[in-house]
Amino acid sequence: MYKIVRADEIEWNQPAENSPGAFSKVLVDPGCAETKHLNFRLINYLPGSAATPHSHDEAENVFYVIQGRGLAILDGDRIPIQPGTLVFIPPKVEHAVINTGEQNLIMVFVASPPALFG
Repeated sequence: MYKIVRADEIEWNQPAENSPGAFSKVLVDPGCAETKHLNFRLINYLPGSAATPHSHDEAENVFYVIQGRGLAILDGDRIPIQPGTLVFIPPKVEHAVINTGEQNLIMVFVASPPALFG
């Protein structure tokens, strides 16, 4: 069954896997749509907040920055990110994101398979 959702009608929540100041809006995943292969959400890092470094054995991740500035840390490499930046993260790559700017860092986040993300 298809699903239509307005992102502005979904509340931001703070997932356990992120540090304080990081929030997400789950738009599509197995918990709210008939998908087996996809986790699609918006992520919002407040100024100074970050995700802790981690990796996934199977999941591929994509981040697409729509607002703000920060750093993507990929296997220790610190890469500046800003609106229009897309970051693809294959399995087993240690990664983190830090909001280094003065405004919220908002990104589209996609993961597959989704079962590894709450």
